[in-house]
Amino acid sequence: AAPGDANLDGLIDVLDAASLTGSALYDAGQSASWSAGDFNYDGIVDILDVSEAIGTGLFDAGSYPAASLVAVPEPATTWMAALGIVGAAVLGGRRRPWAKP
Repeated sequence: AAPGDANLDGLIDVLDAASLTGSALYDAGQSASWSAGDFNYDGIVDILDVSEAIGTGLFDAGSYPAASLVAVPEPATTWMAALGIVGAAVLGGRRRPWAKP
């Protein structure tokens, strides 16, 4: 995705701007992800991220070219791993009534 494409739809438009402002993380100093507006991977949303998005010149320009792409971590990977660990801990610690001690 290109910097500024918060929802990874291949366009940088008002929906991406709404994602950035709607996350309420701009200059909050709290941990943020790509979808919340952290386009430079420093963990926070600040003016540098906004300048990354504006600097591409792709706002409302339609689909962006492949040359504008940067690697974006898969958002589901971290959550799926965390859910798997929690699920294994819950199921592993649960006593099964049919199992013999």
